[in-house]
Amino acid sequence: MPHIAVELWCRQVSEFQAAMAGDNGEEDGSARQALVGDNSQIVISERGWMKPEFGRLKLNTDAAWQKETRIGGVGWVLRDFAGLPKMVGGTGGGYFLSSDMAEAAAIRQGMQMCVLRGLLDSGEILEVESDSKGLVQMLNKEIQADVLLEIYLVDIWNLMQSFQSVKFIFTPRQCNRAAHMVAAYVLKHGGSYGWDELGPQFLFNILAEDANVSIRI
Repeated sequence: MPHIAVELWCRQVSEFQAAMAGDNGEEDGSARQALVGDNSQIVISERGWMKPEFGRLKLNTDAAWQKETRIGGVGWVLRDFAGLPKMVGGTGGGYFLSSDMAEAAAIRQGMQMCVLRGLLDSGEILEVESDSKGLVQMLNKEIQADVLLEIYLVDIWNLMQSFQSVKFIFTPRQCNRAAHMVAAYVLKHGGSYGWDELGPQFLFNILAEDANVSIRI
């Protein structure tokens, strides 16, 4: 059944392309933007996850962290302009001093996997979305970095050199459901996971809903 759903979804890519070709680029009220400092911009969606523009890939990241044990799981989902996942993965069982540290680890791991798999070799722009507003502001150098996160931030800034362009964007939790589901899964089961194409079956319906595709399994 999942492979049939994949075929149906892929057939709808042409519909996405046609819809995008007819888009005049005007704001439709589905999102609002807030400037944070001089060089960064926080985009806040009011309707849910939004597909990136053609020629861009969007990496959503999230972490699930237990305060009592300080054990966490990090998850990430990379999708293209049609909402089709290019890669999904995460790692559970890591030890983090704070939820922000786990969130930073999620961004770092997601970007590392993009580099390792060579998924942006063709020059696409990478958009990285996280529901950790403070972390996004630190990455955009709009607020002072937490010294406890410095090693993660430096690694992420260094990883940026591997891409043509990287944008760090804050997104509300309701727009980050796919990455949250992966983080919760790997925290529960432990270990490292990686999925290609449409990702794990437990995530399919959320991915389809985010992409405005009616197919469900």
